[in-house]
Amino acid sequence: MTLAARAAALFLLLCAFAAPAAAQQPDRRIALVIGNGAYAAQSVLPNPRADAQLVSDTLRRVGFTVYQHTDLRRGAMERALQEFGREADNSTAAMIYFAGHGLEVNGVNWLLPVDARLVDERDLEFEAISLDAMLRTLSGAPGLRMVVLDACRNNPLTRSMRRSVGATRSLSSGLAAIEVTGTLVVYSARAGKTALDGAGVNSPFASAFARRVVEPGRDAQLVMRGVSADVRALTDGAQEPAVFGDLPGTDVYLVPGAAQTVSASEVEAAVWRTTVATGSREAFETYLRQYPNGAYKALAQQNIARLRQPQRGIRFTEKPVTGAGQ
Repeated sequence: MTLAARAAALFLLLCAFAAPAAAQQPDRRIALVIGNGAYAAQSVLPNPRADAQLVSDTLRRVGFTVYQHTDLRRGAMERALQEFGREADNSTAAMIYFAGHGLEVNGVNWLLPVDARLVDERDLEFEAISLDAMLRTLSGAPGLRMVVLDACRNNPLTRSMRRSVGATRSLSSGLAAIEVTGTLVVYSARAGKTALDGAGVNSPFASAFARRVVEPGRDAQLVMRGVSADVRALTDGAQEPAVFGDLPGTDVYLVPGAAQTVSASEVEAAVWRTTVATGSREAFETYLRQYPNGAYKALAQQNIARLRQPQRGIRFTEKPVTGAGQ
């Protein structure tokens, strides 16, 4: 082989090794966040809108591109999933976060748009979105795939919905356990159990998720273990999240180690802003349970004291003072 031929062969070999590196996809983490609370067929859930806002704000601060929606009807929810699926095909991490009502019939899990009425169980295929459809939405994502469901809240529709003639199938306001590979699926409560909507501005699960998801350089499954521990603590053991599925043997990060852009104090500040916006005594008391020594402890106590007084036109104190929480 001549010197020129050898040089050409070496060049081709180097190109072969360089091509995969050049084709590596830049970091692109995306999330679809849906908060459904304004249900037409039952009383409104107070927290999903605030939960969606808290989770969206938190994910944006750690580098996610977030597609945020609230109170979606069936058609709009289908379109949101369809469009997100196309975006997920070009992502390094793709997450769906749903807060709202969910139920299980015969082992199939369903998430409810706000216009779901479900007079008959046969209405599910026409009025609800299956968890399987959500999982298919992420099927083309080449990196981390994750579905997070704060969707086991107690659902009156499971008591009023008529069953098919002769039906002997199970029906539950919780969600059924699933088997899934290559995707991490997180329930806010154990399979078959209902989750707490929360007395404050955010559900216990949303509060814990927002607090933990900012942790950089931690494997996604370890982050979810921290969320589970926090939820158990916030609910005195009444609620415990469940995690299904598996990820590759190597660590998979929601937030890379070099991408820490949100501190715990910023998460607390986001919770505090939604607490003040809600303005109820229950919201301030929930903040104190979540942050017993928080930066806004004194302000929360002051606002609770104001709410105990029978007066109109209360203006809440929002900004922390020097030494607050000490």
